[in-house]
Amino acid sequence: MSFQHLLSAVPPPAHVDVADDASWHRAQRHLDLQLPADLKEFGTAYGTGMFASASIHIEVFNPFAANYVAKVREHAAVLAGNKADSGPHFPYEVYPDRPGLLPWGSDDNGNELCWLTAGEADEWPIVTRSEDDEFEEFPGPFSAFLAQAFQGVVAVDIWPDFFRQGVWFEPGTEPAEEDPSNIYELYEANGSRAGFWVRDMRDQAGVLMQVKSIDGTEAGKISGIPNEYGSPAD
Repeated sequence: MSFQHLLSAVPPPAHVDVADDASWHRAQRHLDLQLPADLKEFGTAYGTGMFASASIHIEVFNPFAANYVAKVREHAAVLAGNKADSGPHFPYEVYPDRPGLLPWGSDDNGNELCWLTAGEADEWPIVTRSEDDEFEEFPGPFSAFLAQAFQGVVAVDIWPDFFRQGVWFEPGTEPAEEDPSNIYELYEANGSRAGFWVRDMRDQAGVLMQVKSIDGTEAGKISGIPNEYGSPAD
């Protein structure tokens, strides 16, 4: 089943913010994995917003949104916390472990929609997780899974009879571009070079200071820094 089936099941909005390849490649680089092709098709066709019915709203994370990577990590952290609390009752590993659960959406009942990152990205199965840590697994791709669920072709426990009155897409507002949050992200934003200026110094508020090097490096890849340019690896 192709992405066209989702387009046929739920028409996309008339206007979508421009999707650019740079954002797509940046998301994959920061997550350190290749994402399924139909996620790119989704972001291009639908953009930011919600699939809505009379009973529920479902968000698919827009890979072109400025907060995409942060949102994926936030939901993965929730899953990891649930796994830590549930122990053997939580049968999957969680991103960044592979194979593991990688969130691609959620609904307003607290249910999570994930890929299980086993094998090639376009072949990842779908895993739904209820707020009570009950799981179901479905064949991918995610767009086919949604189209079949919306049309009643497959029954999904977390969405009992929710789509009988139809499904539509409600466009949302994409957040403003996020500013770099730490010195490693500033380094990357400067073309992987030092020599930039920073103002947010806790002990010297309002004073500009130039960063001439990071860990002794003035340009190029910084050894030991993870792909997301967070804190140095232990």
